[in-house]
Amino acid sequence: MKALQVYTKSDESSLLSGTSKLRLGFMGLGYWGGVLAEAALSSGCTVIVSCYSPSAKSRELFARRFSCRACTRPGEIFDDPEVEAVVIATPNRCHAEQIAMAAEARKHVFVEKPIALELEGAVHVTRLCKQNQVVLAVGHQSRRHSGVRAMKELIRGGELGRPVWVEANISSDTGRFQDAHRWRAQPGECPGGPLIQLGIHHIDTLRYLLGRIVRVCSLRARVPLENGLDSGWAVLLDFENGVLGALMSHYGSARACEVRVSGTEAVAVFDPLRGLEIRADTRKAAQSRRIELTPGDPIAEQFIDFARSVRLGAPAEVGGEEATAALAVVLAAMQSFRERRPVAVRSPVE
Repeated sequence: MKALQVYTKSDESSLLSGTSKLRLGFMGLGYWGGVLAEAALSSGCTVIVSCYSPSAKSRELFARRFSCRACTRPGEIFDDPEVEAVVIATPNRCHAEQIAMAAEARKHVFVEKPIALELEGAVHVTRLCKQNQVVLAVGHQSRRHSGVRAMKELIRGGELGRPVWVEANISSDTGRFQDAHRWRAQPGECPGGPLIQLGIHHIDTLRYLLGRIVRVCSLRARVPLENGLDSGWAVLLDFENGVLGALMSHYGSARACEVRVSGTEAVAVFDPLRGLEIRADTRKAAQSRRIELTPGDPIAEQFIDFARSVRLGAPAEVGGEEATAALAVVLAAMQSFRERRPVAVRSPVE
């Protein structure tokens, strides 16, 4: 078995050099695959060398757009010695199988969330990547927003007091325009609709901010969208440290993306479009102030972290364990709705 090249800490400064750029093969060349490809290149740490889609038109368009080779079968990417890492942006049902194929071929993996559709598959590919010394990174970019990073520091520094409650909403009207025949509209391929496509981002972010979620209780909107998709979810969250929370995610709503952490001393509110604000309402006066944030690109930052992890032989910030834990919360929320009761989160990695 060919040994993987692992760089030492002294090589970190060479990550952006031409000879050290991580060579990527892309699988899944739709809209989001294009977004990831643009972000990967803008990171300055990667170069795209090949791509694959079962659609000849899609792979030829992608190959021209990003100046890479178009493969006619998926095995070409896994067999190509020039490809160091595979970016997987295929339908959800394909993720676990394709991660396993990449790991067996000793290719590092960046996969769009969710890591899998079942816990067993997520655990299996996480272990397989570790066994084969393959870096596994999962596309949970929301925690990388500068406002979320700043909120983490506010919590850690005690500026909010003791966190007691969190509210999070991530919604959009994209579900209304889904083609009923495409995979995102199929319950078997996209169970939970907005919960697994949108809500899972905030679940990872809330775990990053406040720690492990141990129990959930959920409701699903009784009225689906016109095309039959699940329209919305409301999930109560019970954190191991005693914090309570509520997550809302809807496929028929005007865009909303907000995280609000309430502490005993102040409340922090973050929206990517409006920034981060701290509000303190005491008995004497109400005060608020905005926190200055450094602009960034959370999607591109994923690829900087991915390239660094590969070159330094270190785990990615959001690897298999973190992604499996987020998936476990989603699955517990769906179980809670089916069984009409609170459900303990079963995460085999925590």
